[in-house]
Amino acid sequence: LGIDRGREYACTAIAAQLGVGAQVIRILSDQEVLVTRFIFGKNLAPEDAAQPEMLLRIAQAMYTYHNGPDFSGTFSHLQASCCFTMALVLQARYNDGE
Repeated sequence: LGIDRGREYACTAIAAQLGVGAQVIRILSDQEVLVTRFIFGKNLAPEDAAQPEMLLRIAQAMYTYHNGPDFSGTFSHLQASCCFTMALVLQARYNDGE
């Protein structure tokens, strides 16, 4: 998927340090696995996320994270989404025998 696991670890650790993300328990570099502490909660439906009090909590968490310590490099959700989509297309073609 084109994910830089070292950067993922750094960003996740920063989020945890700031209180807006799960604590990193272990990184298994050779297997490209990041293990984080479980956070109890519920999945937010779009209508729940759109509630003013929830929007405020989301904005505050994003503000806290984006005003926290810098990490090296950059990350593009668009680029990651494109890589993920391409991987899905290639997998589908492989499964169909193309």
